[in-house]
Amino acid sequence: MLLGAFAVGGLHNWCFDPSFSKHPFRFAAHSLRDFVEHDEPILHTSDAAFLLFMRYAPQYEHYLVAGDPTPHMPMETYRLFGGEIVDRGEVTASQLCLVVALEHSVEFQEEVADWFDQHFHLVDARNFDGVILRLYESDGPRADQTNAERQQEREESQQHQQAEQ
Repeated sequence: MLLGAFAVGGLHNWCFDPSFSKHPFRFAAHSLRDFVEHDEPILHTSDAAFLLFMRYAPQYEHYLVAGDPTPHMPMETYRLFGGEIVDRGEVTASQLCLVVALEHSVEFQEEVADWFDQHFHLVDARNFDGVILRLYESDGPRADQTNAERQQEREESQQHQQAEQ
Protein backbone atom coordinates (compact mmCIF):
# COMPACT_ATOMS: atom_id res chain seq x y z
CA MET A 1 0.00 0.00 0.00
CA LEU A 2 2.78 2.39 0.91
CA LEU A 3 4.63 1.55 -2.29
CA GLY A 4 1.46 2.29 -4.29
CA ALA A 5 1.16 5.71 -2.62
CA PHE A 6 4.73 6.59 -3.65
CA ALA A 7 4.08 5.38 -7.20
CA VAL A 8 0.94 7.50 -7.52
CA GLY A 9 2.74 10.53 -6.07
CA GLY A 10 5.63 10.11 -8.50
CA LEU A 11 3.25 9.60 -11.42
CA HIS A 12 1.38 12.77 -10.44
CA ASN A 13 4.63 14.78 -10.46
CA TRP A 14 5.74 13.22 -13.74
CA CYS A 15 2.47 14.07 -15.50
CA PHE A 16 1.37 17.34 -13.89
CA ASP A 17 4.40 19.20 -12.52
CA PRO A 18 6.18 21.07 -15.36
CA SER A 19 9.52 20.86 -13.57
CA PHE A 20 9.34 17.06 -13.99
CA SER A 21 8.35 17.28 -17.66
CA LYS A 22 10.29 15.60 -20.41
CA HIS A 23 11.12 18.31 -22.91
CA PRO A 24 11.11 16.28 -26.19
CA PHE A 25 7.73 14.77 -25.30
CA ARG A 26 6.25 18.15 -24.45
CA PHE A 27 7.63 19.77 -27.60
CA ALA A 28 6.41 16.90 -29.82
CA ALA A 29 2.96 16.99 -28.20
CA HIS A 30 2.66 20.74 -28.73
CA SER A 31 3.79 20.26 -32.35
CA LEU A 32 0.74 18.10 -33.07
CA ARG A 33 -1.28 21.24 -33.84
CA ASP A 34 0.99 21.88 -36.86
CA PHE A 35 1.10 18.23 -37.90
CA VAL A 36 -2.39 16.71 -37.67
CA GLU A 37 -6.01 17.70 -37.99
CA HIS A 38 -7.87 18.17 -34.71
CA ASP A 39 -10.09 15.11 -35.24
CA GLU A 40 -7.32 12.69 -36.24
CA PRO A 41 -6.63 9.95 -33.71
CA ILE A 42 -3.24 9.89 -32.02
CA LEU A 43 -1.96 6.36 -31.49
CA HIS A 44 0.95 5.55 -29.21
CA THR A 45 3.33 2.61 -29.24
CA SER A 46 4.72 3.63 -25.84
CA ASP A 47 2.75 3.88 -22.62
CA ALA A 48 5.07 6.63 -21.36
CA ALA A 49 4.39 8.78 -24.42
CA PHE A 50 0.70 7.95 -24.14
CA LEU A 51 0.45 9.45 -20.64
CA LEU A 52 2.60 12.47 -21.43
CA PHE A 53 0.74 13.33 -24.63
CA MET A 54 -2.58 13.02 -22.80
CA ARG A 55 -1.23 15.63 -20.39
CA TYR A 56 0.41 17.95 -22.93
CA ALA A 57 -2.16 17.62 -25.75
CA PRO A 58 -5.51 16.76 -24.13
CA GLN A 59 -7.55 18.18 -27.04
CA TYR A 60 -6.80 15.06 -29.13
CA GLU A 61 -8.16 11.53 -28.88
CA HIS A 62 -5.29 9.33 -27.67
CA TYR A 63 -5.08 5.57 -28.05
CA LEU A 64 -2.48 3.17 -26.72
CA VAL A 65 -1.70 0.35 -29.14
CA ALA A 66 -2.21 -2.94 -27.29
CA GLY A 67 0.47 -5.59 -27.03
CA ASP A 68 3.41 -3.99 -25.19
CA PRO A 69 5.18 -6.97 -23.57
CA THR A 70 6.56 -4.81 -20.74
CA PRO A 71 4.10 -2.03 -19.88
CA HIS A 72 5.04 0.33 -17.06
CA MET A 73 1.65 -0.20 -15.38
CA PRO A 74 -1.35 -2.52 -15.65
CA MET A 75 -3.42 -1.68 -18.75
CA GLU A 76 -6.47 -0.73 -16.69
CA THR A 77 -4.47 2.11 -15.15
CA TYR A 78 -4.26 3.85 -18.54
CA ARG A 79 -8.03 3.76 -18.86
CA LEU A 80 -8.28 5.57 -15.53
CA PHE A 81 -6.40 8.47 -17.15
CA GLY A 82 -9.09 8.67 -19.82
CA GLY A 83 -7.29 6.94 -22.64
CA GLU A 84 -8.31 3.96 -24.71
CA ILE A 85 -6.39 0.85 -25.60
CA VAL A 86 -6.83 -0.33 -29.20
CA ASP A 87 -5.63 -3.29 -31.21
CA ARG A 88 -3.80 -2.10 -34.31
CA GLY A 89 -6.06 -4.23 -36.52
CA GLU A 90 -9.11 -2.29 -35.26
CA VAL A 91 -7.87 1.06 -36.58
CA THR A 92 -10.10 2.27 -39.41
CA ALA A 93 -9.28 5.98 -39.52
CA SER A 94 -8.57 7.55 -42.89
CA GLN A 95 -5.78 9.61 -41.26
CA LEU A 96 -3.89 9.07 -38.02
CA CYS A 97 -0.73 10.00 -36.21
CA LEU A 98 1.45 7.29 -34.69
CA VAL A 99 3.76 8.42 -31.89
CA VAL A 100 6.85 6.24 -31.48
CA ALA A 101 9.14 6.83 -28.49
CA LEU A 102 11.75 4.09 -28.25
CA GLU A 103 12.50 4.39 -24.53
CA HIS A 104 11.51 0.75 -23.80
CA SER A 105 10.03 -2.31 -25.56
CA VAL A 106 11.95 -1.21 -28.63
CA GLU A 107 11.31 -4.36 -30.69
CA PHE A 108 7.56 -4.15 -30.05
CA GLN A 109 7.41 -0.48 -31.02
CA GLU A 110 9.43 -1.03 -34.19
CA GLU A 111 7.16 -3.93 -35.12
CA VAL A 112 4.06 -1.72 -34.64
CA ALA A 113 5.58 1.05 -36.80
CA ASP A 114 6.41 -1.55 -39.48
CA TRP A 115 2.83 -2.86 -39.34
CA PHE A 116 1.43 0.64 -39.90
CA ASP A 117 3.91 1.14 -42.77
CA GLN A 118 2.49 -1.98 -44.43
CA HIS A 119 -1.19 -1.16 -43.84
CA PHE A 120 -1.27 2.63 -44.26
CA HIS A 121 0.44 5.21 -46.43
CA LEU A 122 3.19 7.13 -44.59
CA VAL A 123 2.71 10.79 -45.47
CA ASP A 124 5.20 12.50 -43.16
CA ALA A 125 7.45 11.76 -40.21
CA ARG A 126 9.13 14.13 -37.78
CA ASN A 127 11.65 13.33 -35.08
CA PHE A 128 11.70 15.43 -31.91
CA ASP A 129 14.86 14.20 -30.19
CA GLY A 130 13.72 10.57 -30.24
CA VAL A 131 9.97 11.15 -30.10
CA ILE A 132 8.78 10.41 -33.62
CA LEU A 133 5.46 11.59 -35.05
CA ARG A 134 4.38 9.52 -38.08
CA LEU A 135 1.43 10.77 -40.11
CA TYR A 136 -0.48 8.10 -42.04
CA GLU A 137 -3.39 7.97 -44.44
CA SER A 138 -5.34 4.93 -45.49
CA ASP A 139 -4.63 3.61 -48.95
CA GLY A 140 -8.03 4.82 -50.09
CA PRO A 141 -8.87 7.39 -52.76
CA ARG A 142 -6.58 10.05 -51.25
CA ALA A 143 -3.46 7.88 -51.42
CA ASP A 144 -2.56 9.24 -54.86
CA GLN A 145 -2.33 12.84 -53.63
CA THR A 146 1.09 14.39 -53.34
CA ASN A 147 2.42 15.63 -50.02
CA ALA A 148 2.09 19.20 -51.31
CA GLU A 149 -1.61 18.65 -52.09
CA ARG A 150 -2.20 17.19 -48.62
CA GLN A 151 -0.35 20.12 -47.03
CA GLN A 152 -2.43 22.58 -49.03
CA GLU A 153 -5.63 20.85 -47.84
CA ARG A 154 -4.44 21.08 -44.23
CA GLU A 155 -3.64 24.79 -44.58
CA GLU A 156 -7.01 25.50 -46.18
CA SER A 157 -8.74 23.58 -43.39
CA GLN A 158 -6.83 25.54 -40.73
CA GLN A 159 -7.71 28.84 -42.41
CA HIS A 160 -11.36 27.79 -42.54
CA GLN A 161 -11.33 26.87 -38.84
CA GLN A 162 -9.71 30.21 -37.94
CA ALA A 163 -12.30 32.08 -40.01
CA GLU A 164 -15.10 30.31 -38.11
CA GLN A 165 -13.66 31.37 -34.78
